[in-house]
Amino acid sequence: ATYNSVSSLSSVDISTSFLTAPEILEENLPYLIYGTAWKKNSTSNLVQNAVMNGYRFIDTANQPEHYNEAGVGEGWTEAAEALGLNRNDFYIQTKFSPLNSQDSNNVPYNKTAPISDMVVQSVHGSLQNLKTTYLDVLILHSPYKTMENTLTAWRAMESLVDDGTVLRIGISNCYKYETLTKLYDSARIKPTILQNHLKTIDFDPRFLQFTRNNNMDYQAFWTLTANKHHLQM
Repeated sequence: ATYNSVSSLSSVDISTSFLTAPEILEENLPYLIYGTAWKKNSTSNLVQNAVMNGYRFIDTANQPEHYNEAGVGEGWTEAAEALGLNRNDFYIQTKFSPLNSQDSNNVPYNKTAPISDMVVQSVHGSLQNLKTTYLDVLILHSPYKTMENTLTAWRAMESLVDDGTVLRIGISNCYKYETLTKLYDSARIKPTILQNHLKTIDFDPRFLQFTRNNNMDYQAFWTLTANKHHLQM
């Protein structure tokens, strides 16, 4: 959904009648996650508006080329303050984006560091950007070309679960079924989320079935954009 930016929160009809993220999850209710890619300098205002209009689940990434993560932090905290909400009323999810998916002139971690250090540095930056001490979910934005490097990043993500910085971990843009199953089998802390582009004309049902069999959430993105033919009358 898209919301028009506002000059101040005072112009918004503030309501606290919406359920919090924990309440929604406890009741096993369906929900939408507010995506924050490509909003640039409008990110803060758009996230404010989303929260004021009931969104309690937010997705972002520490990938400056496509996401303004600091704007997400500003947006949700300002709206939360106006609504009298706390951090634990929200579900905040971000991603570690491997080096090959970053703008080489704007990488949010040391480009020459080992992969495990890149993950930790990226997450520490995310915590600062998002004005939080923990993440509900950390997602590997895409697998590496080799399973060895993918697992190296995953081990670093597991360590962040161990120390309480991250509550759950998952993977995105994973379109090779063997990569998903190998990661799952090799992981000490199993992925609980698969976030993939949903395009019905080439959808592989094995992925959805795998998430159901292993108590994982399947998060679909570009669901409407990629399937406009279903909307044509």
